[in-house]
Formats: sequence, structure tokens, C-alpha cells
Amino acid sequence: MSRALLAGLALLVQLEATAEAPPAIIHLPAMDAKAARVAADRSAAKAAPLRFARPHQLHLSPAQAGRWTREGRTARWKLVLSAPGATDINIGLRKASFPNGASLTLTGEDGLSVGPFDAADLTAGQLWTPPVPGETARIEVTVPAAAEETLGFVLTHAGAGFRDVYRRGGGPGLAKQGFCNIDVTCPEAEPFDDEIRAVAAYTINGVDACTGTLIMDAEGSFRPWFLTAFHCRVSTTNAPSVVTLWNYESPACGQLGGGSRLQSVSGARLVAAREDVDFALLELSARPPTEFDVHFAGWDRTDLAPATTVGIHHPGVDEKAIAFDDDAPSRGPSCIVNGTGDTHWYVGAWERGTTERGSSGSALLDAATGRVIGLLSGGAAACSNRDGFDCYGRLARAWSGGTNATQRLEPWLDPAGSDTTTIDGSDLPAALQAPLFTDSFEPGTETVRSAPAIAKP
Repeated sequence: MSRALLAGLALLVQLEATAEAPPAIIHLPAMDAKAARVAADRSAAKAAPLRFARPHQLHLSPAQAGRWTREGRTARWKLVLSAPGATDINIGLRKASFPNGASLTLTGEDGLSVGPFDAADLTAGQLWTPPVPGETARIEVTVPAAAEETLGFVLTHAGAGFRDVYRRGGGPGLAKQGFCNIDVTCPEAEPFDDEIRAVAAYTINGVDACTGTLIMDAEGSFRPWFLTAFHCRVSTTNAPSVVTLWNYESPACGQLGGGSRLQSVSGARLVAAREDVDFALLELSARPPTEFDVHFAGWDRTDLAPATTVGIHHPGVDEKAIAFDDDAPSRGPSCIVNGTGDTHWYVGAWERGTTERGSSGSALLDAATGRVIGLLSGGAAACSNRDGFDCYGRLARAWSGGTNATQRLEPWLDPAGSDTTTIDGSDLPAALQAPLFTDSFEPGTETVRSAPAIAKP
């Protein structure tokens, strides 16, 4: 964001109050959602994570903005964000410290809320939320009155959405995913019901989106490893901003809409990544709760081309879709890093379905086994280009190589060095269905170079 824009934003931030002392209101700059979307698409690199919101930088603590009220032993802090013209709003906090009993909710128009988020949802002192619909959003923090003084955070980010992710009528030019996509609730997707539950959309920095897959390790530990693409630009610095969205699917086949974004996990750390194969491995800050009913996908690193493949992904920040290729993939060089190396699978054309921007990082599966063999880098496939190709970084090439543990999968997915080549996916056993929260969870200290602005076109 330019200094001029920041200065303009500072001038637009106002606090409003009346005699009844309602919550303070922060006014963000007005926007034209359609124009913002067009501008984002025009300025995107050849391929890039799908941008869905405009970032606004703030620096507001509970002492600097908002209104406190007290009811008995409970204190409540409220602040309203107003972003005229925005289709949805999300927020990010830093330097957050929530005492026991404290929680935060974000409520949009139509009363739709995300949260409550508590201390267990903080990663490295940060909390980032999914978007809520509309051009206004209310932040509400409840805390035991006796612990009010120990509550701390700085509201540093407000994302003003322009892709109408809740489809509330953003007008022409804010169309949903391509018409040829296939909902994962359709009958042809049923053989992959397990693998579908391993796939999630995720947001980065409250403004960009990609797709990733919850993946099993050789030890069967059910640690929440999440595999995606290097070019989605998750780094050690911004990994706490990652918000994974689970079971975001159309309720009915062919609807291509109507899904819920209310199941989320906030925070992650980056453990390994490499540009040539275009992979990134994250560890989520918590295992998705039992009620999300997620699946940990299996994988195959033998590097043998399967007869047929399947791709499960989130096109255009929209509901989960599935695509089918009835032919074996071919091997080739990177499709995004100077066309070098022998790193990628190529899907010549999808017989049914397609991928779009936002699908980046999604897994390519062996259709016969449901095991992950690659992850989406980019390509020309689209509803308007049914003969277009897609290319996927090969899992086998990501397994080893690089110069250290932060550039390969093996140290994380097979730390005991068992030399496992294939593993099946699994649901979480009942004995492990308690949440996996780690109080000391912090981003890793490893240094992984940030990716260039490239992704699924």
C-alpha cells in the first residue's frame, strides 16, 4: 500500500459516538467492488494467488477505539468497521493476548458471524478471520470483567472484499466459478468422498486465496500437515495469517454456490518449500475439530504415472469442485519457473471439469487409489479452453532434493526414515479426536524464501 493511500486512509478513519455511546465506527475508504476486481485481475502476474480483498492497514488497540460495556461479571468491547461498497470484510490482529474466558466474534450483515475465537486460536500472537458478508462488520470481544486489564491486541488489518464470496448480489462482473466445474456433491464425485474431506480453501494475509490438502505422514501421527504450492506465497512471516476453510461445498449438485465458510482453522507455520517443484508444506496451528469430519489424504511418491487422475480444488474462492482426466499424465519441466527441470506432471486436458485461479496448490490424485501424486502449479485449462493443460509439481520430486530439511518433504512426512513409498489416507481415530492445540506453537525459525507472484492463471 502506498504512503499516499495510507495517508488518505488515516484521514478517513473517524470515531463516531452518540449520547447512548454505541460502538465506535471505523470508516474505511469506499470502493467499487467490480472495478477493484477488474484492476486486481489486470495487475496480476501471469499467474498469482487469487486476490479477493483490498488490504487496509490499521493500528488500533481496545484503548484507542471501540466501546466497552459491562454486564455483571462480563465486559464487552465492540467496534464496527464500515467499508462502503465492499462485498465482505475480514480482520487480522497482532500482539494478541486473550485471558481465560475471553473470546472474539466477527459479525457481518444478515447476522452471520465467525468465531468465537479464543486464546487457543492465536498463533504467534496473531488472529486472522474468514470474511463475513456485507460492507459493515462488528467486532465483539467478551472477557471476564476481572481480567479486562489483561486483554491485549492491536487491530492491524481490515480486508475489504470485492469478489462477493457470499454471493449476495454483487452485480455484473462478479460471476461465480466457471459453468463447467463439477460440485463435489455430484454423484460422480462419490468415489472420492474421503479425499474431498481432506481439501480446503485458505486465505493468506486476508487478501489472497489458494487451495491445499491435509496430508498423512508415514508415522500416522495425524499432525495437521497441509500441502500446497510455493507460488501461493506463504512464508515464515505470513503463515500465522493463513485461515483454512473446511467443508466449503455446494449443498446440491450443480448449484455451484450456497456453501458455508463457517468452519475454519486460523494460523499455521511453514516448515518446507521449494520453488522448482512448486511445493509448500505447512503445519496448521490446530487439528481441525472433530465436528469438521476431515480426512488425512494418502500419498504416492513412486513417481509412476497413473492411468487416470482427479483434481479436487476451490476455483475462484468458490465452493469445492472436482475434475477428471481419463488419460495418464506426462512428465515435464516446470511450467512456471523458466520451463526447466523434470519436476511436473502434465494433465493434457480435463475430460470433465476444469481448474481456475484459486485452485492453485490443490492436489492431483491417482484416480484408482485416491493418493496424492502432485500439486497444482498452473496451466491454461478453463471452461473456455477445454483442451488446455494443467501442470502439477510431482510429489516424488518434492520428497527429496534441495539443500536442507526446509526444502523437502521427507524429514516431515517420514521423520523416522522408514522409506515408505505409498500410504493410504485415514480419518482421525476416536482416541485422537480431542483438539491438538500446542500452547507454544510458533512459526518455525527456518528461512524459506518468499515465492514470486505466480500461480494458476
